[in-house]
Amino acid sequence: MPFEARVVDVSVYQGTIDWAQVKAAGIYAAVIRAGYGRYAKQEDLRFAENYADARAAGLPVGVYWFSYANTPEEAALEAAVCLQVLAGRGLQMPLYFDQEENDIPTANRTACAVAFLDYIRAHSSYVPGYYSSTAYFASVDIPTIQA
Repeated sequence: MPFEARVVDVSVYQGTIDWAQVKAAGIYAAVIRAGYGRYAKQEDLRFAENYADARAAGLPVGVYWFSYANTPEEAALEAAVCLQVLAGRGLQMPLYFDQEENDIPTANRTACAVAFLDYIRAHSSYVPGYYSSTAYFASVDIPTIQA
Protein backbone atom coordinates (compact mmCIF):
# COMPACT_ATOMS: atom_id res chain seq x y z
CA MET A 1 0.00 0.00 0.00
CA PRO A 2 1.47 3.41 -0.94
CA PHE A 3 2.19 5.99 1.71
CA GLU A 4 -0.20 8.94 1.56
CA ALA A 5 0.13 12.12 3.56
CA ARG A 6 -1.24 15.62 3.55
CA VAL A 7 1.38 18.36 3.49
CA VAL A 8 0.80 22.11 3.74
CA ASP A 9 2.59 24.75 1.66
CA VAL A 10 2.86 28.00 3.63
CA SER A 11 4.38 31.45 3.39
CA VAL A 12 3.86 34.89 4.85
CA TYR A 13 0.53 35.01 3.00
CA GLN A 14 -1.07 32.53 5.41
CA GLY A 15 -0.47 34.88 8.37
CA THR A 16 0.03 33.50 11.86
CA ILE A 17 -0.46 29.74 11.88
CA ASP A 18 -1.61 27.60 14.80
CA TRP A 19 0.75 24.70 14.14
CA ALA A 20 -0.69 22.51 16.92
CA GLN A 21 -4.07 22.82 15.18
CA VAL A 22 -2.45 21.99 11.83
CA LYS A 23 -0.97 18.80 13.27
CA ALA A 24 -4.24 17.92 15.03
CA ALA A 25 -6.02 18.22 11.68
CA GLY A 26 -3.95 15.30 10.37
CA ILE A 27 -1.36 17.25 8.40
CA TYR A 28 1.82 15.18 8.15
CA ALA A 29 4.39 17.86 7.26
CA ALA A 30 4.99 21.43 6.13
CA VAL A 31 6.79 22.86 3.14
CA ILE A 32 7.63 26.44 4.07
CA ARG A 33 8.71 29.23 1.75
CA ALA A 34 12.19 30.30 2.84
CA GLY A 35 12.21 33.23 0.42
CA TYR A 36 12.53 34.25 -3.18
CA GLY A 37 14.98 35.85 -5.56
CA ARG A 38 18.64 36.73 -5.32
CA TYR A 39 18.93 38.69 -2.07
CA ALA A 40 18.91 37.55 1.56
CA LYS A 41 16.56 40.45 2.33
CA GLN A 42 13.96 38.51 0.30
CA GLU A 43 13.66 35.92 3.06
CA ASP A 44 9.99 35.16 3.68
CA LEU A 45 8.91 37.41 6.54
CA ARG A 46 7.48 34.46 8.48
CA PHE A 47 10.05 31.83 7.53
CA ALA A 48 11.91 31.70 10.85
CA GLU A 49 8.65 31.74 12.82
CA ASN A 50 6.97 29.10 10.67
CA TYR A 51 10.03 26.87 10.71
CA ALA A 52 10.43 27.03 14.51
CA ASP A 53 6.74 26.62 15.25
CA ALA A 54 6.20 23.74 12.81
CA ARG A 55 9.17 21.89 14.27
CA ALA A 56 7.95 22.60 17.82
CA ALA A 57 4.60 21.03 16.85
CA GLY A 58 6.49 17.91 15.73
CA LEU A 59 5.97 18.32 11.99
CA PRO A 60 8.64 17.32 9.48
CA VAL A 61 9.69 20.40 7.51
CA GLY A 62 10.86 21.04 3.98
CA VAL A 63 11.32 24.42 2.35
CA TYR A 64 10.99 26.01 -1.04
CA TRP A 65 12.72 28.93 -2.69
CA PHE A 66 10.53 30.80 -5.16
CA SER A 67 12.66 31.57 -8.20
CA TYR A 68 12.48 34.28 -10.79
CA ALA A 69 15.89 33.46 -12.27
CA ASN A 70 16.13 33.94 -16.04
CA THR A 71 19.58 32.36 -16.42
CA PRO A 72 21.44 29.45 -14.83
CA GLU A 73 23.85 31.95 -13.25
CA GLU A 74 20.96 33.75 -11.55
CA ALA A 75 19.52 30.41 -10.38
CA ALA A 76 22.87 29.43 -8.81
CA LEU A 77 22.96 32.81 -7.05
CA GLU A 78 19.45 32.17 -5.74
CA ALA A 79 20.62 28.79 -4.42
CA ALA A 80 23.52 30.44 -2.59
CA VAL A 81 21.19 32.98 -1.02
CA CYS A 82 18.74 30.24 -0.07
CA LEU A 83 21.49 28.38 1.78
CA GLN A 84 22.43 31.62 3.52
CA VAL A 85 18.83 32.09 4.69
CA LEU A 86 18.56 28.47 5.84
CA ALA A 87 21.68 28.96 7.98
CA GLY A 88 22.13 25.21 8.47
CA ARG A 89 18.61 24.54 9.76
CA GLY A 90 17.77 20.86 9.64
CA LEU A 91 15.22 19.68 7.11
CA GLN A 92 13.31 16.44 7.24
CA MET A 93 12.00 16.90 3.71
CA PRO A 94 13.58 18.35 0.55
CA LEU A 95 14.68 21.87 -0.26
CA TYR A 96 12.61 22.66 -3.33
CA PHE A 97 13.34 24.95 -6.27
CA ASP A 98 9.94 26.55 -6.94
CA GLN A 99 9.64 27.64 -10.55
CA GLU A 100 6.32 29.27 -11.42
CA GLU A 101 7.29 32.69 -12.75
CA ASN A 102 5.83 33.46 -16.19
CA ASP A 103 8.69 35.73 -17.30
CA ILE A 104 11.33 32.98 -17.35
CA PRO A 105 12.18 32.15 -20.96
CA THR A 106 11.02 28.62 -21.76
CA ALA A 107 14.43 27.81 -23.23
CA ASN A 108 16.05 28.57 -19.85
CA ARG A 109 13.61 26.87 -17.48
CA THR A 110 15.34 23.49 -17.36
CA ALA A 111 18.83 25.00 -17.20
CA CYS A 112 17.80 27.25 -14.31
CA ALA A 113 16.32 24.33 -12.38
CA VAL A 114 19.41 22.19 -12.93
CA ALA A 115 21.75 25.05 -11.89
CA PHE A 116 19.85 25.59 -8.63
CA LEU A 117 19.61 21.90 -7.78
CA ASP A 118 23.26 21.22 -8.67
CA TYR A 119 24.38 24.13 -6.48
CA ILE A 120 22.40 22.78 -3.54
CA ARG A 121 23.89 19.29 -4.04
CA ALA A 122 27.43 20.67 -4.28
CA HIS A 123 27.24 23.04 -1.31
CA SER A 124 25.01 21.34 1.26
CA SER A 125 23.66 18.05 2.53
CA TYR A 126 20.06 19.04 1.75
CA VAL A 127 18.03 16.83 -0.56
CA PRO A 128 17.01 19.07 -3.47
CA GLY A 129 13.69 18.84 -5.26
CA TYR A 130 11.73 20.53 -8.02
CA TYR A 131 8.42 22.23 -7.22
CA SER A 132 6.07 23.81 -9.72
CA SER A 133 2.56 23.94 -11.00
CA THR A 134 1.74 21.15 -13.42
CA ALA A 135 0.97 23.89 -15.96
CA TYR A 136 4.73 24.48 -16.25
CA PHE A 137 5.75 20.85 -16.69
CA ALA A 138 5.36 21.04 -20.46
CA SER A 139 7.98 23.82 -20.55
CA VAL A 140 10.73 21.88 -18.73
CA ASP A 141 12.60 18.66 -19.35
CA ILE A 142 11.56 16.66 -16.28
CA PRO A 143 13.98 13.72 -16.92
CA THR A 144 16.91 16.16 -17.08
CA ILE A 145 15.81 17.81 -13.84
CA GLN A 146 15.41 14.39 -12.19
CA ALA A 147 18.88 13.34 -13.28
